[in-house]
Amino acid sequence: MTDLNSAYLSTLYKVQSFQDPIRIGKTHSELDSLLSDHNLTHWSYLTAWNPRSQRLPLEENRARNQALFDILQSNPDFTILPGVGESPDGRWSEESFLVLGMDEHGARTLAFQFEQNAFVCGEKGKPAKLVFVDFLES
Repeated sequence: MTDLNSAYLSTLYKVQSFQDPIRIGKTHSELDSLLSDHNLTHWSYLTAWNPRSQRLPLEENRARNQALFDILQSNPDFTILPGVGESPDGRWSEESFLVLGMDEHGARTLAFQFEQNAFVCGEKGKPAKLVFVDFLES
């Protein structure tokens, strides 16, 4: 799990409209500004790719992400922006979503549903946080 933890911590959580990626443990002025524009305080960064870190074919990953997007889009309180989680060396990436208005609890529920080991979330003005999912939960 240490290698996986290191991978998550070094990942560049990119958002299509942002100049700089979101980084774990760092604040992000573009994100804070966007939250202010939408009068929101919470955000989450999610994907449905590669459940429990098991690589799947591209088509299957995209279908899973479409299912996640459909759930996210059904909530009118969310603003959804496309993103890509990417290793610093660019050797792997996963299509993702930045979800403005989604708190940690909501993100944990979806991460569990889509069998994700972890997700990233935060609050306006605070550093991005990596949260691991406990699959022993019922």
